[in-house]
Amino acid sequence: MLTRRWPVFAAWFALLAAAGLTSWLLIRSHGPGPATSASNRGGEQADYLLRQATLTRFADDGQRRYVINARQITHLPKTDVAVLARIELEYYPASGTPWHLRADDGHLDQHGNRLELSGKVHAHQVDIADPIRFDTTTLTVLLPDERLRTAAKVVLHQGHRETRGTGLAANLQNGTLSLLKDVTSRYVP
Repeated sequence: MLTRRWPVFAAWFALLAAAGLTSWLLIRSHGPGPATSASNRGGEQADYLLRQATLTRFADDGQRRYVINARQITHLPKTDVAVLARIELEYYPASGTPWHLRADDGHLDQHGNRLELSGKVHAHQVDIADPIRFDTTTLTVLLPDERLRTAAKVVLHQGHRETRGTGLAANLQNGTLSLLKDVTSRYVP
């Protein structure tokens, strides 16, 4: 009777071994995520890691000011900085047009006031007929002040117009946005 069950036991053992090997290969191939690698810079170790995280800040009047969605957030206790990966920011200025910002990486300061975005940074106005949109490689978002700025090259689009420049300063409360130097523009009908 034992000889008839031997093939069944061998099949179960082979199945378990294959599942274990597959799990080990998957874990090994993914390695540490981008924020985990970044947390080891300078020998600093993270004290917590969040995946698929959402941070929401409300104003005193109860209105949303911003919502940050990140694939991963790693907190570095020594510098009290949060390192973010794959960021989507919905930004609601108190009296201006809402904005949507997207970036590969970012750093949020200890007080949640300054968000430094880097990598491929894209921003565009939301809920407006002819939105402004721009792309750059770095962007500082001063969250409570509702200001954006960068010293990097910027490509800005609005309607059929494309404007390029170096440096950007934006005040989202009053709706002003300025390219700072080397500005060229073209209109494509």
